Amino acid sequence: MNLNNNIKWVSISQIVKVSTQMIGLFFFSHFLTPKQLGIMSILTIICAFVNIIRDMGFSAIIIQKEVITDSLKNSIFNFNLILGLFLFLTVYFSAGFLSDYFKEPLISTPLKIIALAFPINNITSIYLSILERDSKFLNIAKVECFSSFIALIVACIMAYNNAGFYSLITQTLLFSTLTGIGFIYFCRWVPSPYLCLKDIKSVFSFSANMVTFNFINYFSRNSDQIIIARNFGANILGQYSLAYKLMLFPIQNITYVLTRSLFPILSRLQSDNENSLKLYIKNLRLISFVVSPLMFGLASVSYEFVHTFLGNKWNLIPSLLLWLAPTAIIQAQISTTGAVFMSRGNTSLLVKITIVNAIVQVGAIYIGSFYDVGILVRYYFISNLLIYLPNMFFALQQLGGNLYVLFKETYKFFLISLSMYLCLITLNNFLIRDLDIQMFLHLLIMIFIGAIFYILMVYFFDRKIFKELKGKV
Repeated sequence: MNLNNNIKWVSISQIVKVSTQMIGLFFFSHFLTPKQLGIMSILTIICAFVNIIRDMGFSAIIIQKEVITDSLKNSIFNFNLILGLFLFLTVYFSAGFLSDYFKEPLISTPLKIIALAFPINNITSIYLSILERDSKFLNIAKVECFSSFIALIVACIMAYNNAGFYSLITQTLLFSTLTGIGFIYFCRWVPSPYLCLKDIKSVFSFSANMVTFNFINYFSRNSDQIIIARNFGANILGQYSLAYKLMLFPIQNITYVLTRSLFPILSRLQSDNENSLKLYIKNLRLISFVVSPLMFGLASVSYEFVHTFLGNKWNLIPSLLLWLAPTAIIQAQISTTGAVFMSRGNTSLLVKITIVNAIVQVGAIYIGSFYDVGILVRYYFISNLLIYLPNMFFALQQLGGNLYVLFKETYKFFLISLSMYLCLITLNNFLIRDLDIQMFLHLLIMIFIGAIFYILMVYFFDRKIFKELKGKV
């Protein structure tokens, strides 16, 4: 088991998934309206809530426990199967009520269709956990790359033929089905019809804390879209959702690669805080090195980027990105803390921290909803700023570290990225914007200048990061 090897295969898988997501994002932005994307966002909100109950934290248990028995695996599999069918029926018959709650009648039928993913994901989740526990990330990468590619092609064909948000629903169901088949094939574990409540109870404490954490984390992460959907409608939600997706790409993909591959290793190093801390700090350095310039760069070219790749109908996004981009830098580091707490089995502290996070974030979003979506994203940024230090402090404390170690290793990337942003804004306002050139060429010039500036400054002030990055590759 090797962290670098894990990261390599997870990275390959995630690069393919990011590529398909980016292609899909640009493709669907031209063939779907903001309202259609807003409707899909409402479906995603509902599915995310159901997924809290769907997993029950059992996936993390399979990875985290030092010894896992066949009895426990069979019990979890059969419990998941029953739970998945129950959740499908619950959502299916609650579709009308949920449609009324979100004041959007168009979500009822597609919600019944997308609910089919719950039993599929429940059945196959344990196979993925077993593969991750055994660090078989090469097999996982093969399955996820193939599934992402096929699902995207089918969805794009449907969108081109005016299928609307049903193209995205099909993409979701097809990806779940194909990945499930692939995980089962590579895992080669055959379950038996055995369910022992004693096995379930033996991991209930960990599981209950994980569900509570995910439940609270859900509202802190999705309250913005829930409030926007009810207060501002599907059209504004579609604009916000697309801006949020652009912000989330570094968190969901770059951070996800490192966290997903880090969690199994930290779990195996539970008695070795020194090496655990070194691994964690290296991952935070890489996250800061990559995410900070991406987000500051996106904020500096937000107008040119949106009008070049998405089109004029998404004209609200540039102003939203100015605040969502720095929010992503903060969230990219905070999102790694869960892996630390889970690897140490300290899910009770994770729940407490998540409760505080939720109170701060939901409160800020609720206050912002009394104004408009532009004010709301500013309050959202402030709330993330407030919870950053406590989250990082307690995570580092679990590994015997402190905030000084974190800031010492990451502050240069933030300051260089901020300097890059100020440089690009200044050049754009006083020089580049006055040039008589096409928007696409304008964007390329800005990206080129920003990339050269950042790479040269990092090479001058902290060149060892390139050796670390080469070692990961």
